[in-house]
Amino acid sequence: MEHHSNAQQRCTAMVERLNQERNWHLTAAEQQAYITNLLLYLPKRCSNHLLQRIVCNYHADHAQVQALRHHVHTQDDQAWREWMRRAMQLLRKANLAWSSDAAIDDDDLAQVAYIALIRSLERYRYRSPFVAWASQVIVFSVRRHIRDTYADKRGLRPVSLEKLEDFEPCDPTLETPETLATAQILFAQISDILNQHPDQRLGRIFYLWAMHDQSAAQIGHLVDLSGSRVRGLMCLARDYLHKHADIQHWRGDETEG
Repeated sequence: MEHHSNAQQRCTAMVERLNQERNWHLTAAEQQAYITNLLLYLPKRCSNHLLQRIVCNYHADHAQVQALRHHVHTQDDQAWREWMRRAMQLLRKANLAWSSDAAIDDDDLAQVAYIALIRSLERYRYRSPFVAWASQVIVFSVRRHIRDTYADKRGLRPVSLEKLEDFEPCDPTLETPETLATAQILFAQISDILNQHPDQRLGRIFYLWAMHDQSAAQIGHLVDLSGSRVRGLMCLARDYLHKHADIQHWRGDETEG
């Protein structure tokens, strides 16, 4: 009860502050509805930074999320039609909305995306913007479906498909949509920080390692450095990130959340 009371007080203060600072124009009744619903999504230990992020994402996305979650909602059909259009745009952007294999077509991929999003919606906790979270759910589910389809057809284990250039290997520890969305946000933040470092090679090396799964030797070939020098720069980047205030703040949020 004490935890609930404290969480409610903090949530109330945050909603009232943001309503005033950001001109949301919420009525007293609307603010109370926000607080009641937000308490369902707050972790037991929640930093102010994480609390503000959840409140802001809830304000921006809760109407759309509710429409998608509840099939009796008057806006449900329209919301899903809009999201399926967006899903296909995301898949085309990720070079996934096509296949030379007749066993996989756009309708199949749209159905995979639709089912994945329906199954995952209840796990969305407003810790990241809904569009980022949903994008990761859609892209990941379709990418996995394509891999599994090729694996079944060719009689190969899915792991062997990691050698194909069109697909990136998936880390099984990143398979939850929430973790994927969080990883995407963190990657963008790390990239911004490293790109501001005086040694511009750090951002490039990190990108090749994180996004293209390149080894130190492969990266060295691309940036004209020895593998040992690349490893040294990666250590420099790691130490720089560990000491950076934004990353320390992020790690504190994840520990508390």
